[in-house]
Amino acid sequence: MNRSVFVILFALLASKILQAHEMGLETKIKGRELVIEVFYEDDTPAQDTLVNLKDESGKVIETGRTNLKGICIFSVPKEGRYHLEAKDNSGHQVKVVLKIPSPQKDVK
Repeated sequence: MNRSVFVILFALLASKILQAHEMGLETKIKGRELVIEVFYEDDTPAQDTLVNLKDESGKVIETGRTNLKGICIFSVPKEGRYHLEAKDNSGHQVKVVLKIPSPQKDVK
């Protein structure tokens, strides 16, 4: 095989392997916990990913890291608008706006 063809094939394969994953983030409120799931576009969990919850002014309210399942759990903050940011050790990141509704009171 021609050496230049081999180099081109290798470069094409390497670019596919090194292509960046997109990152996603989903949240759920379970009782008093804010459950944050961080994952890549192929649905693999984003393990050991830094997660920050910031208020509207940018002040960090809570920080943590995802577990082996890509899950990070914070306390539910008070009603308001927040920013969630997740960033892994390879530089992949995702940022979302999170709106916490007012607590629902039991209607009798």
